[in-house]
Amino acid sequence: MASKNSLRPDSPHELVTLKKEYHKKLDENNLDPIVVAISFVTRNEAVDHFLFGVDSEKQLKEILDLEMYREEDVAFPK
Repeated sequence: MASKNSLRPDSPHELVTLKKEYHKKLDENNLDPIVVAISFVTRNEAVDHFLFGVDSEKQLKEILDLEMYREEDVAFPK
């Protein structure tokens, strides 16, 4: 969901619609989908560890250099 890349052609229509709406909401609020996703999991007390994948060294550096959103910047569900 964090990537703006298209889903597979055989993805369920509901998932495609949800992803479009999600990215539209992020764009409207000037939020970076990667920062939102990583900020959410790093603040979620139910998550002990998480794994993410990258396609290049550049992507890895961008993720490692991210400035996380504060709780007051984004309304994360409790």
